[in-house]
Amino acid sequence: AAYVKIRDASSATPTHATNGRPTWQFCCPAASKTSYTFPEGQDYSAGLSLWCTTDPAHQNASSPAASVVVKLITS
Repeated sequence: AAYVKIRDASSATPTHATNGRPTWQFCCPAASKTSYTFPEGQDYSAGLSLWCTTDPAHQNASSPAASVVVKLITS
């Protein structure tokens, strides 16, 4: 599985005890495609920092072996 982690921040260090904690976290099973939608939207103020790991634990920085494609559609 891959875990896409997003933090409402202009920058984030995934292994940092404070700014490595994602604001949102999404899971996608291996070798599959998953979509998430938010009809009401999601508020953020500082910026968006994204990273992807193989472990759901916070402060984890284990990168997936294969590429992960993330697409954000905003309005």
